[in-house]
Amino acid sequence: MLNIKSIMKMICMKSLREKLRMEKVIFDSNFVPINGFQSGCYDVYYVLYYDPKPRHKNSIYIPKDPVTEYKVSRNTNSACFSGVKGMLMPYLNLDPYCKSVKHDVPVPNKMYYKMNFKNAGKPILKKSERYAWLKMCKKHSLLPNYVVPSTVVTGEVVFDMVGIPPSLLYAYLTMMRAIVEYPAFVRSTVYLVDKVGMNFYAAFVYTTKYYITNYGHHIIAPNYSHSSINKSEAALTNMKSIDLDLMVSLYRFFKNPEKFDDRHISEICKGSWQCDSTIKDICKVKYCINAADLFKPSLKKIIETDTDKEVRKYIKDFTKEPSVRIVMKDISVKPKKSLEGENEST
Repeated sequence: MLNIKSIMKMICMKSLREKLRMEKVIFDSNFVPINGFQSGCYDVYYVLYYDPKPRHKNSIYIPKDPVTEYKVSRNTNSACFSGVKGMLMPYLNLDPYCKSVKHDVPVPNKMYYKMNFKNAGKPILKKSERYAWLKMCKKHSLLPNYVVPSTVVTGEVVFDMVGIPPSLLYAYLTMMRAIVEYPAFVRSTVYLVDKVGMNFYAAFVYTTKYYITNYGHHIIAPNYSHSSINKSEAALTNMKSIDLDLMVSLYRFFKNPEKFDDRHISEICKGSWQCDSTIKDICKVKYCINAADLFKPSLKKIIETDTDKEVRKYIKDFTKEPSVRIVMKDISVKPKKSLEGENEST
């Protein structure tokens, strides 16, 4: 008859065997930086104006100098996009909704934003990485299809403000701003999705927790600790308490943003962007996972749900699936100095 000590030994041996059988996933440390990364300058440049030209499905007119061409002023608050509210107010007078009131001066329908790559944080992104981010965001509707590839070279982009809620416009702006302000977030997300096969929304929340330091400049603010003290390999590969519900909420929001925010763009004048607050309240099933769970087969099924009932149903299967072991290695060939010109500001 087995005693307690023998039983405990058998349990430990079984646990060890299961751990050794766990699938190993390797992250290239050159593309998932552990430390040495930093955010870029907060300075932003944008202009609101009315353009009577129609927008084509896959392109939009980008003026060389919107201030001169449309006789308007650029933003005075250069720290963030909060100045949009004040820039719209003179057009709206006492009507913050501006849905049916006629105005002598047309209300702005376009927003020009120019990234300054010279102010970018570290690591400096390659143009190919900027383009991969652009392509990825467009694929998942975090950017509109009319954003042209040349944006990653010129830094210039124009967004059509007609027919979209404030939260979606803020998301568009934030995805572009991340290229300058949080390049490590961009690089790692692109790598994890394109090279390692992680689900996009899972990677987005995972890298948010590790790299984003100012949630006021992001589309989700999950109250993660953004201290630079605990930035280590273990903090990334053994990360705990990653919000699965945020992944679900992101998927649902970008699938149908108007369902969750039906405001007219001008309604920002009465409130705020309300991007984070809108997204985080979509999925009511509050559930956290660990980094080792990010490659479970049923994760995609949970994320791409339309109801919370489905989330609860699929979580049961999710908990039974094996986790993975994440290992960090320097496995890529680093670019030669002679090639670094491709990465420099343009």
